[in-house]
This record gives sequence, structure tokens and C-alpha cells, in this order.
Amino acid sequence: MTNPMPRDSRTPLLVRALLFAAVSITCSGAALAQDTQRGRLLYENTCTGCHSRSVFARKDRIASNYDEIRRQVERWRAQTGAPWTASEIEDVTAWLNQAAYRFKPPPG
Repeated sequence: MTNPMPRDSRTPLLVRALLFAAVSITCSGAALAQDTQRGRLLYENTCTGCHSRSVFARKDRIASNYDEIRRQVERWRAQTGAPWTASEIEDVTAWLNQAAYRFKPPPG
């Protein structure tokens, strides 16, 4: 059986397919990590109506570790009725930790 496309014509198609596959794999791995920029935007659009970031500078902060930040995010998400997914809760938690708390995140 002869190939209707000469070998030279298939090469760009193969290169494009391999490039697409490589980019897809790279992007899917990045999508699994927490997106702190998305977390910042979610926080700014939902939470700053009631308080500023100065709340994190208080000496009597409630959160004393990463999991407690997440619990507070979940608590206030429910209180405000924000329609955040579990992934978005993780993004907000990661951003708050990066921006204000700097606790060691749990492994995983």
C-alpha cells in the first residue's frame, strides 16, 4: 500500500502533533498545582468587601497552621455563599498562606 502523502509532507504534521502533545502534558501538570493568582483574585473579589488584608497582621490570628487557614477559608466561603469549588478553596488557601502566613503546606 502506498502512502498518498510523500514523507516530506507528513513531517510538519508529525512535528505539530508531538509539539501539541508536549504542551498538553506540561499544561495539565501545571493545572494540578494550586493557582495562587486565581486565589488572590477570588479573595479580592469576595472577601475585601468586608475586610482588608490588615486582618492577617493581627496578633490574635485564628490560623496557626496551613490546615487552619483552609478551615477558615471554608468557613467564610460558606458564610458568604461564594460558589467556590474545592480547587478554588485550595487556591485561596495557598494564596493566603503565601501572602500572609507562610506556614509549611501539608505534603502532597
